[in-house]
Amino acid sequence: MGTLSCVKVEAVAKSRIGKTYLTAYYNDTYGFVKMDNTNIDGSRLLVDLVGTNF
Repeated sequence: MGTLSCVKVEAVAKSRIGKTYLTAYYNDTYGFVKMDNTNIDGSRLLVDLVGTNF
């Protein structure tokens, strides 16, 4: 998709069993275009927008 102008969003969620972390990139036209979530157990979920059909 090339280079997009985005706002970087960083968040931490804390509970009695641990913390989770989120780094996300938001674009006004496409919404969230990238998200990197680290779970309490250390596993990660990466989501990237690679194209659109609209």
